[in-house]
Amino acid sequence: MGQPELALSAFCPQPEVVRKQTLVERSKFPCIDAHNHISYWVTKQNDPAAIPRLLEIMDACNVRAMFDLRIESDRPIEELLDLYQPRERFYVLATIPFKQLMAESDEFGLAAARYLDEQFRRGAHGLKMYKSMGLTLRDRQGQLVHYDDDRLAPVFEVCARHNRPVLYHIADPTAFFKPLTPTNERWEELQGRPTWHFHGEPYPGFAELMEVQDRFVGKYPAVRFQSAHVCSYAENLAYVGGLLDRRANLYCDISARIGELGRVPRAAREFLIRYQDRLLFGTDVTPTAEQFGVHFRFLETDDEYFDYGTGPTPGQGRWCIYGVQLPDDVLRKIYSENARKLYGYR
Repeated sequence: MGQPELALSAFCPQPEVVRKQTLVERSKFPCIDAHNHISYWVTKQNDPAAIPRLLEIMDACNVRAMFDLRIESDRPIEELLDLYQPRERFYVLATIPFKQLMAESDEFGLAAARYLDEQFRRGAHGLKMYKSMGLTLRDRQGQLVHYDDDRLAPVFEVCARHNRPVLYHIADPTAFFKPLTPTNERWEELQGRPTWHFHGEPYPGFAELMEVQDRFVGKYPAVRFQSAHVCSYAENLAYVGGLLDRRANLYCDISARIGELGRVPRAAREFLIRYQDRLLFGTDVTPTAEQFGVHFRFLETDDEYFDYGTGPTPGQGRWCIYGVQLPDDVLRKIYSENARKLYGYR
């Protein structure tokens, strides 16, 4: 008698191995979530109690402050600064309407610099730039505009003058840039989100984006940069380490990458300890006690083979992760001290 066929999407095996399971409800030391998009979450809630509810979660989990990267929100920054009370619990980063400015003029860099200067004067704590730069944004001649484009120099001059950091996102996981074949480890995720697949024309290759990142950060030594998602190359910690070694003005956050780091726990632990002064804690997920707890468990415990998400199905790929059990002095830096050093005290 033949076995019935089973769709991969329906296959959710439960490990039989007996493992230690540590519940970490609060971070061991106060932490700052230095990569999140809470204005999107608050807007989606459409509830005046959303911020008080968020503060309850933060207090319960020992989260001292959170970042709002805004997802290129049109909402005035003053409105957000007034919404986020008490103000010392939140950092709000500026975004620039690059698509609009590029469509209007070839001098988009100057216009963007003027816009950003005003955002900083109104209270923005830094600048957030999205992966659309170099992936989809094109000038009026139809050419991709990369981070190291000379026309963007006025923007970074404004950041240097105001002493404000730049948090940028340059690429997505390497699998997103490869053919969508049965060997692609993110096949399920990309099937569900086809707009995340950047293989082939009209997109640049992953290696090209990494070269742009290196040139770009080196081009502006007076600007402090925070590269999102372990410099967008958590699959290759040797590369990220080399980049950090070359570029003294570069920091990176671990947001949305514990799934990558936790499957190579020995290499990840060595990396996190070696670059402990340059790494920031972040989640890039809807703030819940469960999501914070998974991140704390990864950083603080030596638990083995546990889910890196909180849902019933794989979020990024069909694997589990291991805790890296960082020393206390390293935890303090990654959880909050580096963010305070980079952005100011909260």
